[in-house]
Amino acid sequence: MLPINLDDEIEYMEEHARTKMLHDSPQFRAVLFCMEKGQGVGRHTSTSEVMMQVYRGSGTVIVGDKEYQMKEGEMIMSRPNEVHGFRSEGERFVILALIVPQPG
Repeated sequence: MLPINLDDEIEYMEEHARTKMLHDSPQFRAVLFCMEKGQGVGRHTSTSEVMMQVYRGSGTVIVGDKEYQMKEGEMIMSRPNEVHGFRSEGERFVILALIVPQPG
């Protein structure tokens, strides 16, 4: 597999958050979420652990019943079957999510 430059992978959509699969294997999944102001990914669960790193911008990340204001360089985890999601508020927002293992 060739190196991935995350800056080259960032793409936004006017209608909704852009979801871009960077890697998908039984061991883990890497997904880049690119959001314009006001866009997001609603509360949901996964059977896997999810690490969410803010790659660009700032916004709200939801884990369980709490909301966290997060900025570039920060990361947070959610446990299997724990509610999580995120949204952009004042600026573009890019989240790199690593999901381990791949959800079944």
